[in-house]
Amino acid sequence: MPVSTALAERLRRREDHVAGGLIRHRSTLEGLMVLTVCLAAFALVRPFELAERFVAFADRHEDWELDEIIVLAAILLVGFIGYSARQLSQIRAELLKRREAEARATAQALHDPLTGLANRRKLWDHLTAALASRRANDAACGLLMIDLDRFKPINDLHGHETGDAVLKAVAERLRGIVRSGETVARLGGDEFAIVLPQVANSLDAIRPARRILSALEAPIVVGELSCQIGASIGIAVADQASATDGQDLMRQADAALYAVKRGGRNGIQFFEPAMDAEIQRRARLELALREGLRRGEFSPAFQPLVDLKTGETLGYEMLARWISESEGPIAPAAFIPIAEDTGLVGELTLDILAKACAEASHWPAHQTLAINISPLQLRDAAFPSQLLAALRLAAFDPRRLEVEVTETSVVTDYEAAKAAIFALKAAGVRISLDDFGTGYSSLHHLRELPFSKLKIDSSFIRSMHESAESRMIVDAIVALGSSLGLTVLAEGIESAADAESLRKLGCDMGQGFHFGAPATAGVAA
Repeated sequence: MPVSTALAERLRRREDHVAGGLIRHRSTLEGLMVLTVCLAAFALVRPFELAERFVAFADRHEDWELDEIIVLAAILLVGFIGYSARQLSQIRAELLKRREAEARATAQALHDPLTGLANRRKLWDHLTAALASRRANDAACGLLMIDLDRFKPINDLHGHETGDAVLKAVAERLRGIVRSGETVARLGGDEFAIVLPQVANSLDAIRPARRILSALEAPIVVGELSCQIGASIGIAVADQASATDGQDLMRQADAALYAVKRGGRNGIQFFEPAMDAEIQRRARLELALREGLRRGEFSPAFQPLVDLKTGETLGYEMLARWISESEGPIAPAAFIPIAEDTGLVGELTLDILAKACAEASHWPAHQTLAINISPLQLRDAAFPSQLLAALRLAAFDPRRLEVEVTETSVVTDYEAAKAAIFALKAAGVRISLDDFGTGYSSLHHLRELPFSKLKIDSSFIRSMHESAESRMIVDAIVALGSSLGLTVLAEGIESAADAESLRKLGCDMGQGFHFGAPATAGVAA
C-alpha cells in the first residue's frame, strides 16, 4: 500500500477511535459538564457573599418574585447545558456513523462483492507498492493471471447461482494458497490474479502456480452437482534490474495467459519477450479490422457444393476474405478469432452476408447460399432477428439460405442454440451441423434439433484411404445421416478418387478443391 494511503488510513482509524470513545462515555461527559457549571457558580458566589446580598435584595423587593425567576433561570440553564451536551454527543455520533460508512464504502470499493477478494483497484495498489519496494528488498516481484477453464458451460447450463457458488469456492481455495503479504484478487468474470511481492527468482513464482493447478483440479461440489474445472495461468516477473511498471507487468502476464489458452488451456506459461510481438500484431489487426469494416474491405468468396451422383452444383458456401489497406491480405484464421474476441463477428457476418446475397441473386433459383455462424452469434438472442432482417433488406429468400453451426457451439449453450435454430428454421432457413465427428454432439441433439444436413469434417476425408478407422467413421456418418433423413456432405475432397469413394459409400454431396477453390465473384452461370 502506498505511504500516503497508509498514513491516511491511520489518521482515519485514530479519529474513529477518539469519536467512539466520546460517544461511549456520553452520559459521563454530560454529568461532568453540569457539575463544572455548578462548581463555577459556587466559586463565584461564595467569596463575595452574593447569595446573602441577593436574599436581602429579594426581601426588599418581594413583589418582584425574584426567587422564582432565579429558580426558573437556573432550571433553564441546566436544561440548556444538558441539551447542548446531548446535541454535541449526537453530532459526534453522526460523525462516527459517517466515518464508519466511509470505511465500509472504502472496503467495498477495494473488494469484490461476490468473493470478498481484493478487486482490480486494490490489486493495482499492492502491485505498485511491490514494484516500488523490490529493489530495497533485494527481490523480484511476480504476478500470476489466472483464468478458469470449463467455467462458462457450468454458468450457462446450471445458472448463475451455481456459477457464483463455484467462484466463491475458487476464492477460498486461492486464499488457502497465498502466503502472508501476497494479494489474491478477482478481476471480473472467471479471471483472478495474485501479486507475489517477493520472489527469489522467476522459478520461485511457479510454485504457487502449481499449487493453484492442483487445488483447482479437485471437483467443486455445489448441492448435488460436482463441477470439474481447471485453470490457465500466465506468469510475469519483474526483477531488480527491470524497469517494468504495473501496466507492463499486467500486460505481460495477460500475454502469457493468452498463450496458455491458445495452446489448449490447463497449464502454466511464463512471459517471453517474443510474446510482445504477438500482442502488438493483434493490436494492429484489431485496429485494422475496425477500420476495414468501416471502409468495406471485407468480401465474400464462394466454394461450390456439388451433388456427388450427378456432378451438379447445388449451391455455394460463403467464406470471408479480407485485403487490408494497411496490412495486405489477412487469412480468416488470423482475423476471425480477433473479430470474436472484440465482439465484431456479428457485424462482420452481416456485412459480408449482404454482399453475398447481392451476388447470389444472380444465381439459378435452386442454388443455395451457406454461411458459417460463430458460437458467439448462436448464443446471442438477437442474432436470428438480425439475420432475417438482413435477408429482407437484401430481398433474399430465407429458404435459399443455409446456416452452418458446429457441434461445439451447440453443446456450449444448448438452450440458446436451440432457440436460435428453431427461430431460423421457422423462417425457412436450413440448418447444417458442421464438422460432424469432431465435437461433442449426441444422437439426442440430432433427434431434437431440426438439422437438414450433416457435414463430415475434412480430417476424416483426408485420412480415409490410409486409415481404416477413418473410413469406418465416414461410412457410419453416411449411414446415420441417411437413416435420419439428412443430407450428408463431405468436406475436403481433393481428388476424383475421394469423390468416387464417397459416392459409393452413399454420401450425397461434396465440397473441396477437386470441385473448385473459393472464388470471389461470378461463380454461377
